[in-house]
Amino acid sequence: MEQHHFQLFHYEYFEYASLLVAIVCYKGLVRFSLEAFIPLLFVVCLIETLGDNYYLLGLTGSYPIYNFYFVAVTPFYLFLYRKMLLPTKSERVIFDSISILCMLFVLLNLFFIQGTKQFNSYSASLTEVLNVIFSGLILVRLVTVESRQTILYGEPYFWISSVNLLFNLVAFVLLGLLPFVISVGLKIGDKTLHQTILPPASDILYSIYCYAFILCRIRKTS
Repeated sequence: MEQHHFQLFHYEYFEYASLLVAIVCYKGLVRFSLEAFIPLLFVVCLIETLGDNYYLLGLTGSYPIYNFYFVAVTPFYLFLYRKMLLPTKSERVIFDSISILCMLFVLLNLFFIQGTKQFNSYSASLTEVLNVIFSGLILVRLVTVESRQTILYGEPYFWISSVNLLFNLVAFVLLGLLPFVISVGLKIGDKTLHQTILPPASDILYSIYCYAFILCRIRKTS
């Protein structure tokens, strides 16, 4: 009988490292209203670790755990986007309405549409599209109020929004098309496309987060 052992993959070390850096840079995150990254990264690390060791929980697959990712993590990202966008009163109403509708759909999809056993590609696509849109809006707002040099070299919001936008564009293509990729058996070597591309993309994502957190610690708010 095959024995399964606890394991961590390289991208999880980057996730844990970003959590540690966020904790060390806590005061800087507070100055930039980004302290929600600490519980966000804690939840990410927990879900990723459980997802990669699902067999130790007696599960036959990781989809139930990764589907819960969209329920647990999306509210934190929406909260952070709200902080970074600094919306006006009327914009807050629109943003909050979109956020509530997004979470309602994610919950409905988890329990009534695609369910817990099938990968929730609808939830993945929706949340990734919203990540791209809100990250893009933050970048546009930064461009209108900051100089290019300040944005590029000293603005934590710029680095976070830029890497979120790029990562979620990649994730949208790979995870949104996951059912199709699996059905046709599209692989690179012995791995599917998302298993090949997403891990290094995740390494970059959490490395940039670390850099942004350090910027929060050393840079003062304007």
